[in-house]
Amino acid sequence: MHHNYRKLLGLIASALLAVSVAGLFTSAVEANDEQQSTTSIEPQLQSSTIHYFNGYGARIWELTAAGMVPSDKVQLNNYYIPYYGDYQMIDGIKYLHLANPYQNYWVQAQYLQNPADIAETPAHGKVLAGNVPYGIFLRDSLGNMTEQIIEPGTTWRVFATKTFFGHTYYKLGTDQQWLEDTYVKLYN
Repeated sequence: MHHNYRKLLGLIASALLAVSVAGLFTSAVEANDEQQSTTSIEPQLQSSTIHYFNGYGARIWELTAAGMVPSDKVQLNNYYIPYYGDYQMIDGIKYLHLANPYQNYWVQAQYLQNPADIAETPAHGKVLAGNVPYGIFLRDSLGNMTEQIIEPGTTWRVFATKTFFGHTYYKLGTDQQWLEDTYVKLYN
């Protein structure tokens, strides 16, 4: 009996989701002088994994009349997140519309891209570590903090760069020795 009750609840939840998805994006935006073009948005339910630093999560944003504002919600690293195919570009940042139950919530698309899938770009130059008065933890190739520390004011040879999570990382040696741009005082 308990199994049938859970199955019925699952069917009801699926039906409600299908109805809300089907009716969510049926209208088109009409073009006028202030809008760029006429668009029709077809809902395409997708899912992906949040890729962020271990132990942390990506901020969830809310679209309001005032624009895109940070909510009090965070989706943790390595968790699946459902989203629709529509998006908003605001200040060069792409936000994806989250699926139920977050009807008006958005996540930055950059956090759905796995840093392991981003190729290194070979580089030849040097960085001056700095911008802080304390030791700087290096990162691994996925952006996670390692136990290696370098001192500010020291110069390091750069072998490659990689950009993800809104930062450029400079490879100083192995895959366990990347310096985040926040701590780069000079690159040449």
